[in-house]
Amino acid sequence: DESLSTAVQFAVLLRQRGVKVGLPSFPDIQNKPYLDEQSVMHWPVIMLYPESGQVELIEDFAENSAFDAMLDMMFQDDGSDLPWDERGEYTRRGVTLYYSAGAGEPMPQKKLLEWLDGHNVGELERTWRKDDFRKIDPKRTLAEVLTREDCVLPGLPTVYVVAENDFHREKFFNGDF
Repeated sequence: DESLSTAVQFAVLLRQRGVKVGLPSFPDIQNKPYLDEQSVMHWPVIMLYPESGQVELIEDFAENSAFDAMLDMMFQDDGSDLPWDERGEYTRRGVTLYYSAGAGEPMPQKKLLEWLDGHNVGELERTWRKDDFRKIDPKRTLAEVLTREDCVLPGLPTVYVVAENDFHREKFFNGDF
């Protein structure tokens, strides 16, 4: 089966590169990572805006791309293009990115292969502990974040986009939204 063969190859590359994948937090999102001709991993990335409850999917984020480039694409001219951001708080320089270091344990190899092959393998039970969140330096690439020792992906890379003011930051870390 060609798709299983591709899943096996991808699982081997994940292990070689030190990327750990746990149960998905959004199992209904069927998008999966892929390799291009230069063996660069491309990931769908889930962007969560906790204060508003909004979720956005970036369908193709190359592992060698920096978060700066993504932010430049999302927030042109340092204005908010987000229709739900009525106060204009989400701007290029007005947001901070985080990932959760508390996304569970890496999936066993068999389950990882099933997930990569498009099967439902269950769902991560979400917990909220402020000590689990790590700030993402926008100059870092996706690969640099994914290979951090404390990073276990909740299926797909998931980035929390937080308006950088004391009110929103405190609400985010306290889970009050």
